[in-house]
Amino acid sequence: MAPTFSQRAMKDYHSMMTDIAVQLVQKWERLNPNEEVDVPEDMTRLTLDTIGLCGFNYRFNSFYRENYHPFVTSMVRALEEAMHQMQRLDIQDKLMVRTKNTFNVISKRCFHWLIVSFRNVKTKMVRTTKIYWRAC
Repeated sequence: MAPTFSQRAMKDYHSMMTDIAVQLVQKWERLNPNEEVDVPEDMTRLTLDTIGLCGFNYRFNSFYRENYHPFVTSMVRALEEAMHQMQRLDIQDKLMVRTKNTFNVISKRCFHWLIVSFRNVKTKMVRTTKIYWRAC
């Protein structure tokens, strides 16, 4: 874990982080004067695109698409459900079998994608990702 967050590694991430931040600024510059900015959604896109690029050398290109990348959609759903599980009573959680099963499937898909991506971080992952998400 340490080499990933060393000072040297963080310096290497700087240009990638700047690239994603510039994409966000450009998206905002393209808006019409009367259009509203959905800051929470754009911050989610910024965060996940930054993690994708810095951590896995993969571009989700969230600012150039209307909908999230399928991985991002699944990850957000999994994170939302994890938050809901923490807020529910144990009995409620036990009764929500379908929700729990869906959460488990989504979590496994996301984890599998991360593992595949991590193994291929130095190769082109576009092919792997397209095949994986078509199969899900």
